Amino acid sequence: MKKIIGLAAFLLILSACAASPAKQAFTSIRDAFDRSLSLRCEYTDEDGATSINYIKNKMIRTESKTSTGEEMIDVVGLIRDEKIYIWGKEDAEGLMMDLSKITGDGLEMGDTRVKTIDDIISELEKNKNNCRVENIPNTNFDVPANINFRDLSSFNFGE
Repeated sequence: MKKIIGLAAFLLILSACAASPAKQAFTSIRDAFDRSLSLRCEYTDEDGATSINYIKNKMIRTESKTSTGEEMIDVVGLIRDEKIYIWGKEDAEGLMMDLSKITGDGLEMGDTRVKTIDDIISELEKNKNNCRVENIPNTNFDVPANINFRDLSSFNFGE
């Protein structure tokens, strides 16, 4: 009887381990986003800017380092609750935009004009091969309380 219980426990553990990778596999950024998988995507774009993107529970956080020619700038972007928050790591002020209120051509993100979360996901899709499933703390997606965000939701982006 002990052998049967031991074998059953072993098979249960083995089947759980075998199911995990399939549950965590993703075919696209959209797939991972829709299934609320936690991803970390790290890459360098054609302009030399490095980006780390975290995706979890239908939220996206981007940490980018780019050069202005004179200095390196660390910028953070957070997308949650249909809003985009952008701030510099060394700044006390940032920008906030409600995606549902963006008019005109939208924001520029790489070679893409962004008006919706789908546009952002499409841009991230270009680097999906640089993504891996990773356990990301929920606090990565908190809007920082020490940043004063200016609301640009009603600004017309070049209609």
